[in-house]
Amino acid sequence: MRTYHHSLALGLFALVTAGNASPVLCQDTAVPSLEAWAGAIGTENVWFAYTGSTSAPFGGLDQPGFRLRAQAGHGEYKFEGWKVSRDAAGTFLVDRIKIEDRVNTADAMVGYLLQLGALTAKGFAGLAYVEHDVTSTSVTASADGVEWGPRLQLELWYDAGGPYWASLNATYTTAHDTYGANLRGGFRLGQTGISIGTEISIDSRTAEVTDLTAAYARGGAFVRYAWETGEFSVSGGLAVDLDDGNPLELQPSASGLYAERLEAPYAGINLLTKF
Repeated sequence: MRTYHHSLALGLFALVTAGNASPVLCQDTAVPSLEAWAGAIGTENVWFAYTGSTSAPFGGLDQPGFRLRAQAGHGEYKFEGWKVSRDAAGTFLVDRIKIEDRVNTADAMVGYLLQLGALTAKGFAGLAYVEHDVTSTSVTASADGVEWGPRLQLELWYDAGGPYWASLNATYTTAHDTYGANLRGGFRLGQTGISIGTEISIDSRTAEVTDLTAAYARGGAFVRYAWETGEFSVSGGLAVDLDDGNPLELQPSASGLYAERLEAPYAGINLLTKF
């Protein structure tokens, strides 16, 4: 059954990616109409790698109009901590637990690019596939297995032509209640093509279990190098698990699951090219 789901998800990805595989010719000049990217981000106990492409079937990538997009990714998540409970006599019980999750994602979407002065806005809607394969001790994951669902994505890019720019990407799908958002503010270093800046993000790509949100927040800095047909960026900072902390710090009435470590450094890398 999982082989069937994987084949269908990859089929959707290939169908949208193949929607426009050649650049649009305009006055004997090739205008990029297809972009592809790949990247990865990871912390001490979470990593996620992804790839995707967007095509402009009726014009160039920098022109307003319809877009076709396909994305896919794979990641792994490890949680180590304690399960705190109380028995019938009211005695607290503390058990060591470990959760491992392997996640696969894919989606195919249709969108539109709109230019509003200095603001470039892209909106997408489509179908998402999310699979969680969870192994754990003492707990049951509510997000194990495969789910399909609608997906929405919004991308905003503000650039008034000066040294400063900003971007916001946000996405949500009902498939395992998966969401993510990234906000960046950048500063260009003259005409070098290099920008530096800060970013904040929140992601929920891991399986939920009782008392765990499966969400991470990140804050840090990035360096981005852009040229006419692509860009490359690296980022790093601090990732914070949005779940609770050491049960020894809790009030006597508290129970649930608690993470062993809440903060860890993260690093990310991304490469995009246009054709």
